[in-house]
Amino acid sequence: MSVNNEITLIGNLGQEFEVKTTGNGKVFAKSSLATNETYRNSQDEVVKATEWHRLIVWGKKAELISTYTKKGSQILVKGKLRYNSYEDTDGVKRTIAQVEVSEFKFLDPKPKELATA
Repeated sequence: MSVNNEITLIGNLGQEFEVKTTGNGKVFAKSSLATNETYRNSQDEVVKATEWHRLIVWGKKAELISTYTKKGSQILVKGKLRYNSYEDTDGVKRTIAQVEVSEFKFLDPKPKELATA
């Protein structure tokens, strides 16, 4: 039996993508994505909950997504959930989760000047 690690999220970018290059020349971009959920709690009040997700995109896709998005852009991302461990400045071991994006789709409407082109 094969186990798949796939995650799909729709949300809004919390910041512009930050594009960097690794020591061996690989290009990547990082950003954060906010997803929202609305529900009623036990007191029948409407509650809006926001979850934040770290995104990382590699190669040509990193360059493309960083060119055509900005803070607040709505996008759909698909990828794998990855956990990275590191040691902070105080020597404490930390683990962060991030989505390694393999596919994405821009969900914002096209600007009027592009829609007629």
